[in-house]
Amino acid sequence: MTLASGGEKMRKRILWTIGLVSLIVLMMPLAAALTIAPTAYGQTHVTDSDCMKLVRYPHEVHVTLGASPDTLRVPMDVSWFDTRGGSPAQITHHFYMSTTYNANFYYNSLDKFTTGGMFQPGTDSFYMVVPGVTSSSSMWVYYLVQVSYTGGSVYCSVDNSLEDPPITFYFD
Repeated sequence: MTLASGGEKMRKRILWTIGLVSLIVLMMPLAAALTIAPTAYGQTHVTDSDCMKLVRYPHEVHVTLGASPDTLRVPMDVSWFDTRGGSPAQITHHFYMSTTYNANFYYNSLDKFTTGGMFQPGTDSFYMVVPGVTSSSSMWVYYLVQVSYTGGSVYCSVDNSLEDPPITFYFD
């Protein structure tokens, strides 16, 4: 191996490294363009004689976007508990969120099915993705927590439809 061929290999390595670093730098804004909103929380608890439900959600919260426009991830943590005894009918614990932003509708939901006899609550998380969110705008997110019977009749339900003013997030 001559000094010239060793120098050529070194030059190729340097150029390859510069190219890789440049590609990473160019991709960083795309990778960083995701903002995670504050988390909402939904909970259900069904007993032999009662159905309890809860929804906690952000209200008039300022969210600083990583970029403008940005993709917003709206998370919701949920728990469900069914302590009915005997052989009760199956019920559905339904957790839902939706929004309309820039005339586009976005939503996501999570259903959990139980037939009683739980000794501890189940837990999970899910999220909704809203692309193209810009600074100096706002968004209202509709949250719903509901328990229903297999046939579809609702046992208990709670949402934030009466929220006043109907603003969940302001974007900075």
